[in-house]
Amino acid sequence: MQFVKNKIQNTKVIVRGIELSSLAAGIRYKDRLDLCLISIKTPSNSVVRFTSNRFPAAPIIISKQHLNKKEPKYLLINAGNANAATGEKGEKDTSEICREISKLTGCEKEEVLMFSTGVIGELLPANKIISSLPKLFKINTQSGWKEAAKAIMTTDTFPKICVREFELGGQRYSLVGICKGSGMIQPKMATMLAFVATDLPLSRKALEVISEAALSDSFNKITVDGETSTNDSFVLISTNPENNNFLDIDDPAFRLVKSLIADCCQELAINIVKDGEGATKLVNIRVNGAGSDREAKMIASSIANSLLVKTAIFAEDPNWGRIFSAVGASGAENIKQNIIDIFIGDIRICHHGKAVENLDELEVIAAMRPRNFDIRIELNIGSFSTETWTCDLSYDYIKINAEYRS
Repeated sequence: MQFVKNKIQNTKVIVRGIELSSLAAGIRYKDRLDLCLISIKTPSNSVVRFTSNRFPAAPIIISKQHLNKKEPKYLLINAGNANAATGEKGEKDTSEICREISKLTGCEKEEVLMFSTGVIGELLPANKIISSLPKLFKINTQSGWKEAAKAIMTTDTFPKICVREFELGGQRYSLVGICKGSGMIQPKMATMLAFVATDLPLSRKALEVISEAALSDSFNKITVDGETSTNDSFVLISTNPENNNFLDIDDPAFRLVKSLIADCCQELAINIVKDGEGATKLVNIRVNGAGSDREAKMIASSIANSLLVKTAIFAEDPNWGRIFSAVGASGAENIKQNIIDIFIGDIRICHHGKAVENLDELEVIAAMRPRNFDIRIELNIGSFSTETWTCDLSYDYIKINAEYRS
């Protein structure tokens, strides 16, 4: 079966069966898009993954209840208020908003999911959202992905969107993903908020397998500040506008489709790190030669989340001892300091656990100067490898978060 993919920049691409609408409801700021509705108009399958934070926000609690009963038809997303740590009132507000959408559309309340992002601990201005719903339904469009990406932003500095078109068996399909995230980034399950949709009909089993693979290679491999939000959510939607047979995991094209969606998720995830609050650097941490996949990930995470490593990255300071220390503090047990090598870019700065003799630090500083560069760890123990993406920790990160509620 022929499979052709095309990475494009046209954000007006439509996913058949999906309509979007966005507006400024004044949830936190005036004249800023902050409310988005994704409407699923055809038969579909969806997979949703939520935060692993033990204190989930009210919309997470309610949406989980709804998913146990119905396939979602409407996804409502608001920015500016997380509706987290708001107790029974937060859950009641979420339910009331979902109920209002059911009245306007004739759907069941359980066919509505809600997602929120913003300040934690403040009550949701539910009346502002409810009063905006009639207008929201009047401005539905199939090509509103860019506006939707803007409407879900908080401290993000740019909308994050990924668009693909591909052909499968002579039929043309679309894949679009949007996400938001800049701070509170270390998803142990998914991402801050991400919504990915395709009009290629995929079985539920196929969606579940794809979502697990895509998450493990994208949103689960990024960090900005080591924080896992109360509101993290990932939604993968497959519409079936022509009522065709669903593509399942035993289809010859499944592996290619899985790769395509994973690639889209990875692009979105890397953009989150690139837009990390105050970030000036995007750094790929690569760990090779680990004794197990688990220990490779432990080491990569320890380096990526080390405040000392992140500040050294910001300063363009090749202080490899901080990286070395993060490896040792990772919790990995099957490691030996006398065989470890550390590289910045292609330059080896640590050999067998000791400083490289006659190292030209100016050369290493030059390798750290670009916005994007790599840090590579060669453990020389086994055959397992992994990678993660992180950013530096700058003065602006502190400024942004100190002023967040101002």
